[in-house]
Amino acid sequence: MQHALDMFYPEAALFLLSAACLMAAWVRGARPSGGFGIGRAGLLLSGWLVLFSLRADYGNIGTYIAFAFLVGTWALGRAVPRRVLWGLLLLILPYHLWYGCGDLFSGIPGRLDGWSANPNIFADTLLPLVGIAGGVALFFRGIRRWAALALCFIGLGFLVLTGSRAAIVGLIVSALLLFYLRVLRRYMASASVRQKTVAAVTAVVLGAGLFYGLFLLRPGSVMGRLLIYRITAASLVQHPSGNGLVSFSHRYLPDQAAYFERHPDSPFSLYAADTHACFNELLQTGYELGWAGIALFILTLWYLFTLKTPGSRGLLILKVSLAGMLVASMFSYPLRSLPSAGEYAVFFALFISYDRNRLFALPGRKALRIVATLPALCLFVWGCLYLGRRYHAYRQFDAVCTGSVSDYQDILDTYRTCYPILRNEGLFLRSYAQDLSFLGECRHSNSIYEQAVLLYLDHRMLLAMGENYECDEDYAMAEEYYMRAHYTVPSRFRPLYKLMLLHRTLGNITQAEIYARQILDKRVKVPSRQLDRIRAEAAALLNGPTTGDSP
Repeated sequence: MQHALDMFYPEAALFLLSAACLMAAWVRGARPSGGFGIGRAGLLLSGWLVLFSLRADYGNIGTYIAFAFLVGTWALGRAVPRRVLWGLLLLILPYHLWYGCGDLFSGIPGRLDGWSANPNIFADTLLPLVGIAGGVALFFRGIRRWAALALCFIGLGFLVLTGSRAAIVGLIVSALLLFYLRVLRRYMASASVRQKTVAAVTAVVLGAGLFYGLFLLRPGSVMGRLLIYRITAASLVQHPSGNGLVSFSHRYLPDQAAYFERHPDSPFSLYAADTHACFNELLQTGYELGWAGIALFILTLWYLFTLKTPGSRGLLILKVSLAGMLVASMFSYPLRSLPSAGEYAVFFALFISYDRNRLFALPGRKALRIVATLPALCLFVWGCLYLGRRYHAYRQFDAVCTGSVSDYQDILDTYRTCYPILRNEGLFLRSYAQDLSFLGECRHSNSIYEQAVLLYLDHRMLLAMGENYECDEDYAMAEEYYMRAHYTVPSRFRPLYKLMLLHRTLGNITQAEIYARQILDKRVKVPSRQLDRIRAEAAALLNGPTTGDSP
């Protein structure tokens, strides 16, 4: 099992980085020569903070992480010199490549997943760095060119080995933009209308061929994402103000279950899965924050792409890399991974560092600094103390996850101790509920599950709640949760199997046979021994002697 402390370190690092950068920006900006004021970045930050505040779920730790990311990114761009930010960003790529080499030579087959244990996240973190390395190789000379070129080619190879189609398409877009800016722009400026038309048609045809080829590579994955887009867009129409900040991980699957309950014969049922990301940053922003979030998303992109610094090759390279990221973000989730948040904070902070214009200055800078410093320090101290408590709780939880605590009573005592601190962490609540169920405390287990599904949801949790109700002899609720699990991910066999066993136990043989036929008629997506056993048991029920329903 994953170490629980692995969940703590990224959120602690993000908080401390955000706090340190904010204090540095405050001190630097409050100087007489600091030019402390509000620019376009500050206005965008204020807009995002207001929207986050209005749509926030303050019982979810993800809310505070989102706030910390926003504030930390803005403060990093204001407090840290640009050269330092560039150095940090370029040092991250060798770090990723080191982990990639370890994964490559480990002898474990499959897609390259690097430090993240997730190929898509690894690809999303490599993409902007490879684009920046390629830009440095094209626009600079000397040792910087050759070092960047070496890193670019190695990173390119690793990115392809991840198998992430979204990142590959984004990289192609970045490469084509760099090629256009470096080579084709001068040629196209003097080209005729016919030549420009031929070039445009060729680009469209090649792009369509690329997308079709990637579709044929894994068509099931594409169909699954089309399903997600369809349900997300429908929710955006029904809820124009959004479902709440960081709500997708627990609000989407009930929407998916409702869709399949209305359309039980949908061809998308085979491709549904336990989904916690939309695979489209714009749509997920709309799902959580509504049309206002989409408008702010577009305004933020407009701000980043329209930044101007005469003669700055660095800003041009950043924009090209951002274009690749934007394309990839339409099919992936680069901004939804907490471990990669630091890299993206540095990336966007670099943009802010190029914007030194102020729309207006804040009056009374010295007085403002004096008045606000004490509460800011108090908030920082409180945050550090809270992080210390979370670290201690995570260490205790980690001991349970790794098997260091084996006595049942000690395990329960550990959970009870950690609960006040980690009650807003969905994975902790799920683990707590699972162990309660294992120890036979079914009602208590379901009470914890009810809290967990408000933070993190998958069909296995619904199955576990149904089993708890069945253990408690509440068969009506057990059937309800088994059905919810079935509609959530219709391609899975276990919910139907649990329904078959439940009705067989209750003596409802006719209903049990209905579910048995559904099991045998369902298309097998991924063969397994467990699935063979389920299908064999369903066939035995249908072929065995039956006496009809019991009274």
